[in-house]
Amino acid sequence: MFITAAHQYDRNVSDAANFTAAPAELGIPGGAREPGVVLRNGKSIKAVMPVSEALRLAHQIADALASHKARAGQQPTSGRETN
Repeated sequence: MFITAAHQYDRNVSDAANFTAAPAELGIPGGAREPGVVLRNGKSIKAVMPVSEALRLAHQIADALASHKARAGQQPTSGRETN
């Protein structure tokens, strides 16, 4: 389990609120394109990944949320509450 420093809380919450995901296409050498996902924080592109990697990451996020749910015995929460 990764644990952040308490003094980073406001920055972490602010950064998280600015992350977005959108459809993308990755150019493949030779001219073809592969479907994917782009992750941005504000206007800054943080990652562009093929669908297989986006699904892997989505599953890891879902597993992390389920871990919190299992440890707390309740639904994961959002906002300023911590688990």
